Amino acid sequence: MCTCLSGDLERYGDCFVILVVRLLSAYKEELGSSLTRIRKLVDKLPLDDGLVVAPVLEEESPKAMFPRKFFEEEYLNLEAQVTVHFLTSMSKELVSLPMFQLHVWYHTCFA
Repeated sequence: MCTCLSGDLERYGDCFVILVVRLLSAYKEELGSSLTRIRKLVDKLPLDDGLVVAPVLEEESPKAMFPRKFFEEEYLNLEAQVTVHFLTSMSKELVSLPMFQLHVWYHTCFA
């Protein structure tokens, strides 16, 4: 670790930790329902290959024929929503920071 980063961490580490905790707490509140839905979907995923052994009728829905695939697609959709929300919120938060704080944050994380 370079000495400038080490110095920045010593000076601004507490502020950075407070910022991260605040952001993660906000994300937890905003994304709580999505995370609960993801948890429920994972619990419902069948452990087999996802095919139903019962005879398939022509008018039967794909959801009934391939429940695992349906749950996996639903999970991936929710995961994408969570990711987009997280990145959008983080971007907005960083843009709203004064330049000095952004500079400190950048050097703390990436320098």
